[in-house]
Amino acid sequence: MKTGKLGLILCAAMLMSSPALTQDFFADYVYLSPAKGDLAWLDWPLPAAELRALAAEAPSPRLAEPDSMADKITSSDKAVLPARIGRSVVAGWDAADLAVRASLKSESGAFRWIISAGAASSEAVRLLVDLNGLGAEDRVYLADSAGQRVFGPWTRQDARLNGNWLNTVWGEYALLILESPDALPPVRIEQIACFNRSMDKTFSLCPIPADCDTDPTAREISTAEAMLIIPLPGGEWGQCSGTLLNKAGTPDFAPRLISAHHCFDTPGMNYEDVEVIWDYRTGACNLNAPDPEPNLLPRSSGKTSVAYDKRVDGHFLMLDSVPNGPYGRAWAGWDTRALQVGQTVRGFHYPAATPMKTGVATIIDTNVSECLDLLCVDRYVKQNEVRWDEGITEGGSSGSGLFLVDANLRLVGMLSNGTSHVCGSPQLNLDNYASFRDFFPRIACHLTDTEPCEKTSWCFIARWFGKDSATSENLRMFRDKVLRNSSLGQALSRLYYRAAATLLP
Repeated sequence: MKTGKLGLILCAAMLMSSPALTQDFFADYVYLSPAKGDLAWLDWPLPAAELRALAAEAPSPRLAEPDSMADKITSSDKAVLPARIGRSVVAGWDAADLAVRASLKSESGAFRWIISAGAASSEAVRLLVDLNGLGAEDRVYLADSAGQRVFGPWTRQDARLNGNWLNTVWGEYALLILESPDALPPVRIEQIACFNRSMDKTFSLCPIPADCDTDPTAREISTAEAMLIIPLPGGEWGQCSGTLLNKAGTPDFAPRLISAHHCFDTPGMNYEDVEVIWDYRTGACNLNAPDPEPNLLPRSSGKTSVAYDKRVDGHFLMLDSVPNGPYGRAWAGWDTRALQVGQTVRGFHYPAATPMKTGVATIIDTNVSECLDLLCVDRYVKQNEVRWDEGITEGGSSGSGLFLVDANLRLVGMLSNGTSHVCGSPQLNLDNYASFRDFFPRIACHLTDTEPCEKTSWCFIARWFGKDSATSENLRMFRDKVLRNSSLGQALSRLYYRAAATLLP
């Protein structure tokens, strides 16, 4: 048989079926205690006393005024995913109009200037700063207004063409500290992201703080869960959750994170703008316990998108680093076994940008499809449905891991979608999780030393639309139920398979 004909037959077979795992794979979690971890998040780029002295000289803040209340509205409703937590407003402020010179020079003798900038009535802000005018020895630092935490430095080598989104700072405004041996660096604040919690969100005793968990394994694994702050189209900002994953065999502590694809379904997303916040938890089994000081929490940033599956709703990415923290740090285990109705699962997540919560659920259905439009042209497939017996999830919980109790709390899914939850009514509190088992073939080479990653399809339709896409599935149905029932249809099918090879790019 000629190679071309064999390829066309394989192409047809690819359209007729999806790959299935022939064996199960797994990895167990690995944990670094705080004492043994790399506490690099405490190694700030400016000494604490120096930072406080600079903060004391900061000028009055320049605050952007949102155009309307719409610029402050956020949503934790699951009907709008991912959860909206903020919106960007245009600033267009030059350093020359805002900066004041500080009396304290750098250790090298460089001059320093301070800018105070933010947005009125915001709980937190993030600045988009144009750094392209920096000189070779210029430096830019970012700090909170109280001088508790400093980020940076950013240099000319870090400058991006469309500006740099700096770290999120809690408070109405942040401080920019500019450093140069010469004149004031021509930095420009282009936009300000204004973050606010959902105005109508008041939690009862239903969500369970993660620190109520008495199982030491669960407490360790929960440190693998991160809160993600994500730029969205139209100047909006979203919040999701994600989980660090271990690899099979010898742990390598690589910064690999798994979440839900709908959190990142933005054309042209710059993954370096995704901020990852760790250990946002109270440390107490009390919903009224004070929140931790967010400006002191460990941070990471996104680096690259590795793989995703829109139909399964899984997304796998690499971060720039993984800092340890006050609770230690875990890389969660995972398991590709087929799930069964009745199994008990656990979850850890950040609902509506609040401190980490936990819960206990039961699997009530497998291989679930969820329509995403009225005609069900686009939909999620192969998902697992759970009922929350203890605790609830909210917008912001999206992407968080589902952990199987029978398998040493290995990850088996990522939160995709669900109902609006009601405290005291477990029968209403249902969620669908992306199947890790069905996403695994896309990322197997990153989690094992033996398995390859599923290659990109070379079949024309499968490559053009995605072999698991709604379009490909509809074309399969049209072929099987319509074309095969007539001689003309069969001829058209043969014509396609003859032409397919020439259509491939």
